[in-house]
Amino acid sequence: ASRVISPSRTPQSVPASLSETELFRTNGLVFIGVLGCVFVPACLAFAVEGQGWWERVCALHPKQNLLESTDALFALFATEASMVSTRCAISGVAPYRKVVPVFAAVCLVLALVPCGCSLWWLGGGEDIS
Repeated sequence: ASRVISPSRTPQSVPASLSETELFRTNGLVFIGVLGCVFVPACLAFAVEGQGWWERVCALHPKQNLLESTDALFALFATEASMVSTRCAISGVAPYRKVVPVFAAVCLVLALVPCGCSLWWLGGGEDIS
C-alpha cells in the first residue's frame, strides 16, 4: 500500500489501487485542506458569536475589518486558482504532476502573502486583534 501525508503527520495506508497520479493529487488536496483550516477559527467565531461579537471586535480593533475582508478576498482567489488548475489538468494543458505543485504554491502565496502584507501595511499593534 502507498503512503499519504495526513494532517496528523502519521502516515496512513491507502488502497493499492490508487495510481501515482491519484496519490499525488490526494497529497495536494490534503495540503490545501490544511492551509484552508487557517480560516476555521474565524468562521467558527463568526458563526457562534454573531454580529454583536464582530461589532465589538471592530470597536476594539478598527483595522481588523480591513484585514478580514482582504483575507477573505484572497482566499476566494486561492479557491479559484485551484479550480482553474484542476480544469487545466483535466483538459490536458499540463499533467497533474506539474499542475498540483504549482497550484499548491499559488494557493499558499494567495493565502499568506496578502495577509502578511496587510499586517505590515496596517502596522500591526492594537488596531488588529
